[in-house]
Amino acid sequence: MNTFSLAIKGLQHKPLHTILSTLAISMGIAMLTSVFLISTGLSDGLKRNNAGIDIVAGAKGSPLQLILSTIYHTDVPIGNIDMSDFEKIRQNSMVKKAIPIVIGDHFEGARIVGTTPDFLDLYQAKFEDGGIFLKPFDIVAGAKTTVKTGQEFAAHHGFTSDDAAHDGDIHDEHLYKVVGRLAPTGTVLDRLLITPYASVQELHAHHDHDEEEGELHSSENHDKTEQKITAILIKARNHASVMNLPRMINNTEQVQAANPQYELTRLSKTLGIGRDVLNALAASVLGLSLLMLFATLASSLTERRHDMAVLRVLGASPTKLFTTLMTEGVLLGAIGSLIGIVFGHILAYSLSQILGSFEGIILRNDLLSIHPFDIVLFAIGCGAGILGALPAAISAARTDIAKLLVKS
Repeated sequence: MNTFSLAIKGLQHKPLHTILSTLAISMGIAMLTSVFLISTGLSDGLKRNNAGIDIVAGAKGSPLQLILSTIYHTDVPIGNIDMSDFEKIRQNSMVKKAIPIVIGDHFEGARIVGTTPDFLDLYQAKFEDGGIFLKPFDIVAGAKTTVKTGQEFAAHHGFTSDDAAHDGDIHDEHLYKVVGRLAPTGTVLDRLLITPYASVQELHAHHDHDEEEGELHSSENHDKTEQKITAILIKARNHASVMNLPRMINNTEQVQAANPQYELTRLSKTLGIGRDVLNALAASVLGLSLLMLFATLASSLTERRHDMAVLRVLGASPTKLFTTLMTEGVLLGAIGSLIGIVFGHILAYSLSQILGSFEGIILRNDLLSIHPFDIVLFAIGCGAGILGALPAAISAARTDIAKLLVKS
């Protein structure tokens, strides 16, 4: 009987212990896999969706909320700023390009973003059908939205389907018309509906006018509402401008400037604390699996010492006994790590669905694909099996034939 067959027979000797050891390794590897996939997906997604934006200017408040709401569309905006602030920033000599953003409505869960064609250029968007918007209330739809070219619809006030609780939140005084659909970009753009910023301004000005109907309400207030935007996406002329422009903007009373790279670094550090805790927990589970594996093989070896002695009498060398026990450990590690990797991918995919606000940042299809790091995790699992089996394998190789046969 060869070494592999002996190893299989050895694992079958105590099936419950074998299963528990395999599960322990699987749990540790699954946790390591899911934590790695989620953290890597978030990190890569944040960089991918940043689209080379140097600075974001918007209402005073949390800089991180400003970034998340206007670049990644995973949060609600802080407030609005005047169109005059946009004009001042756009004309600044340190600004290469300034792109206005106006948000506040949605359709079937997809945010409607009022902006300019330059916004599409940030993501190097290409059209799958139709073309660019040419006038107010034209819509260019992202690849993951539900609307079709030529479709007309009324916008809902708010950012999700839950925000529109009654019919009064439907802007049916003007209908949007889809004039184009974009090819997939793998960015947040895929789940947005893009329109000229004048569309959203006009719609909200009309909405505010209706709300205050019956009160003293002049065209001055109407114009004031119309001239609001949510934020400005800025590409600076050079590195010095990236450093100096935020300080200049932050000196104003109404507008703040946030650096996406700086805020994302802070966010990554915050996420890194949780990731390190989960990694430590996964390593602890993996360490526990080593102890279980050692206990399983040591207990099995105690009951199989007589069989080991018989094998020695039949010509098996100490090396063969050592190799047999090590093969058992490698098999347990390999099987456990394969199961753990599969379940780790499934767990990461499931978590990404729970984290619905991060849809478009993490690519869900990637979470179910084979990753190069899976090879490293498989090696870690096999290494755990080797370490767990090593003490028992050394003990088996040192089996004293004479003593065992005399005792029997």
